[in-house]
Amino acid sequence: MKRLLLLVVLCTLLFSLSQAQENLSWKQHEKLAQKLEQANNYGEAAMHYEQAWKAKQSKKELIYKAAENYYLVRDFKKAAEAYSNVKEQSDKFDKAGLKYARCLKQSGDYDSAIREFVYFISKYEGEDKATLSAQVQTEMNGCELGLKQQNELDNSPIFVEHMNENINTVESEFAPIAFSDDILYFSSLKLDKAKIFRSQRSNGVWSKAQLPRGFAKFKDEHFCNGSFSQDYNRFYFTICETDQVWGGLTSRCDIYVTKRQKSSWTNPQKLPDSINKEGFTNTHPFSVVKDDKEVLYFSSNRTGSVGDMDIWYSERAVDSEDTDFGAPKNAGTTINTTRDEITPFYDNENGTLYFSSNGHLTVGGYDIMKATGHLDQFDAPQNLGFPINSPADDNYYVHLNGGAEGFLVSNRTYGMDKITTTQEDIFAFGSSEQQLMVKGSILDKETNLPIENVEVALYEVQGNGLSKLWTSKNFSDGNYMIKLLPGKNYELRVEQEDYFSSTQTFNTHDESKFAYAQNFTLNPITRNTQEGIVSTNEGIIDNTSQPTETTTSPSAETYVENTYTETVPTETVVETYSQPSTVVETNESVSSYDTYSTPSYNETTTYNESSNYNTSSSNYNESSYTTPSSSYTESSYTAPATTTMNTSSNYSSSAELPSVIKSSDNTSSSYSSGSYNSSYNSNSYDTSNLPAVIRSTDPGDSGYESSSYSSSSTGSPSGSYYKIQLIAVKTYRPDHKRYRNIKNLARIDTEYFSDQDVTRVLLSDFFSKDEARDMLEQVQERGFESAFIVKYADGRRVRRVRD
Repeated sequence: MKRLLLLVVLCTLLFSLSQAQENLSWKQHEKLAQKLEQANNYGEAAMHYEQAWKAKQSKKELIYKAAENYYLVRDFKKAAEAYSNVKEQSDKFDKAGLKYARCLKQSGDYDSAIREFVYFISKYEGEDKATLSAQVQTEMNGCELGLKQQNELDNSPIFVEHMNENINTVESEFAPIAFSDDILYFSSLKLDKAKIFRSQRSNGVWSKAQLPRGFAKFKDEHFCNGSFSQDYNRFYFTICETDQVWGGLTSRCDIYVTKRQKSSWTNPQKLPDSINKEGFTNTHPFSVVKDDKEVLYFSSNRTGSVGDMDIWYSERAVDSEDTDFGAPKNAGTTINTTRDEITPFYDNENGTLYFSSNGHLTVGGYDIMKATGHLDQFDAPQNLGFPINSPADDNYYVHLNGGAEGFLVSNRTYGMDKITTTQEDIFAFGSSEQQLMVKGSILDKETNLPIENVEVALYEVQGNGLSKLWTSKNFSDGNYMIKLLPGKNYELRVEQEDYFSSTQTFNTHDESKFAYAQNFTLNPITRNTQEGIVSTNEGIIDNTSQPTETTTSPSAETYVENTYTETVPTETVVETYSQPSTVVETNESVSSYDTYSTPSYNETTTYNESSNYNTSSSNYNESSYTTPSSSYTESSYTAPATTTMNTSSNYSSSAELPSVIKSSDNTSSSYSSGSYNSSYNSNSYDTSNLPAVIRSTDPGDSGYESSSYSSSSTGSPSGSYYKIQLIAVKTYRPDHKRYRNIKNLARIDTEYFSDQDVTRVLLSDFFSKDEARDMLEQVQERGFESAFIVKYADGRRVRRVRD
């Protein structure tokens, strides 16, 4: 109950704060933005600068400051929108036109970026025009390379995969260290301060990342960017200043080392002042042994750098026990440019340095490059190209097995797993001799002709039984083709508004197979346009893949009151969902609720790092993590995801469900506003806003159950209205990071299909098509590019809106 009250108070405060901010003057927005900027809260500062400018558009410096702050958090699209308002005034606002063009490039809009680069340099008259002209030419060449490589992407044998939630979180993950094929160390901001974590792969699945045992603990510092020495007896890392919010290259760091002592590590020792030059950033250490010397490559912006951040190196005798590195030297102008070079990784076997740069020829911001050589003698760097690189920022490249597989860090978007560029995540990459593909035709079952404009969604079915959307595309000519990864379980779902959807499953476990043919034949839908009712031709549905709907005469329906107990979910590390329970009527099932079940999770991981590396074995026990049980009362504008209705419970509580009342027009059902009380902990819970039971007119929606909430006891709105369908998922998790940027736009509803075990996630409700269209644009800008509008009538789903 305390948690419930806290949530109510918090929601009230947030609503009040939102209302108060809407009433701020432009000057108040500006002052708030300045305070947020001083606190390094750049994203919030950008929004308030933008609000100030909207209220005072004569003050262009406000939108310029918004653009600068959006760029600091790498929200390239919003930064581009803001810079576009001052791109003509590069003399007044520092190179605004150049920054605008770069944001377009990093958003993947290469054609527009080329046009804006040309426009900027043609108008620019600053003293550094010669230097900028060379940079602009390199940027445009990068755009041309990006356009060319995007067209060739389907033929690439390399695949890049976003690592799952055991590695990546809503915060930034970076600096992967491949200790072995199946042990990965990396840095993360998920505990507010940067810390190093460890994960182990077993049967192809990476374990939930944990803090490694034996390393020194740094409570108040950023401890990150690690690298083992070649013999695994030294570990180099950085400690970065904590008087600011973590900002990657904006944080000042120094390099430290800790040495292995049997099964533990020594207290960290700061490297000499010659490496950690005071007042400068020294970071991204990477150790390699060559010619009886240990060479430490690192990044620094110290005096003597060619540009801002450069690659430097320092050497010491490999048999020395001291940290007596010599004076650092610059890796030279072949590697370093007038901009930034960072995150060095040296492949000793092939004599190749890999690093990230935004000054060489790039298809995005920071791209991963490679150059053959050593110390300060290198051949010209080469861009690794798509898909290793992207229009966004790509860095921290490391590989195994001669480059056949490895890891990199990127802030690129990736399907629905990662919908913004504002945080870094770790990606795995691999290579196959031939690109895996699934392809096929989509035909009308009656005419055997190709079906146009079909949506094909590909889901990856993971080992824990959950599914995640891999991609969703529209194909116009009745044929489709989608790239795959090896060793995966997949589900294909095909949809077109005039046909029933169809689903097929397959896997890519056969190493000798590179092309998978999955053909579809869809049953057409016949529509009665006068009544707005959808039906099948003669009611015939392909039972192997198509959903069905059973209808019952309203006069035969009788409703039975049931006594229910309330099950309060316990949150744990792993979440699963059980089959939905049902409210039973005399003649048919009226509705059901997703029963949310999260069993206790106890994982024990045993690993030994002694193989070939002279390390000690350790046993780790990951105990069960649970949070206290809690109940929620959902308001009329929040998503129903945490209250569970079930006929059984571990708690000694009881509740009486109000009578179910059928609407007079037989088009909708709802719960009445009867009382609902729980004796659990002697507290009462108001659940008068129970979800309305809403039926679809589409026979393809068999097993349909909506979790839409009504603001009154009469159920869903009457008349016509609209919703925006964001996504269809196998398992809906309201706390998933993909929904973080849209929760404040409108209420989130769900529609569950028990026949196919699929949940639609929607934003609700909009009472005009124009209002829905305006919201759709915002939704698509925030990562749900495949979202679309759906029309409802008297609480029933009618059809997708395409015009």
